[in-house]
Amino acid sequence: MASSLKAFMRNKAKEEEVVKVYAPESFIDDDGKRVELQVKRLSVKHVNEIYEQYNYYASAKDEKGNVLIRNNRVVKDFVVDAEGYTNRLIVDGLVYPDLHDKELMNFYGCADVMDMPHAVFASKAEYEYVRDVILSLTCTLSGEENQYIINEAKN
Repeated sequence: MASSLKAFMRNKAKEEEVVKVYAPESFIDDDGKRVELQVKRLSVKHVNEIYEQYNYYASAKDEKGNVLIRNNRVVKDFVVDAEGYTNRLIVDGLVYPDLHDKELMNFYGCADVMDMPHAVFASKAEYEYVRDVILSLTCTLSGEENQYIINEAKN
């Protein structure tokens, strides 16, 4: 049996697939129909790069801002910016609406694209819905929660 690497050479593996899912129920078009979002299935590499931007080790400091040293070593704190991480996943995952769109950003008065997820999806329910869709499609949720989101997206 000759082994071939061709089975592992898939163009699909190099691309981040775009999937259509319904937007939160409050987003309707001119005909009264629920709008569809276009969401990119972010690759594991992409998700890991975002994770590293928002979760990292930093030098621990005392209340005066001095770096803490114990046993001749700098003490490290693990910094977690869960909201920043989630917002970046939303910004990078959404193809439509494109949260980088200047017209959309101007409408909401946002100079930084990282403010857009909370501006566009202003209610807690809208934000959590979009967050869960993004997390589900990037495979960062597991089990029952992931299956529920996928089923909702299909309907």
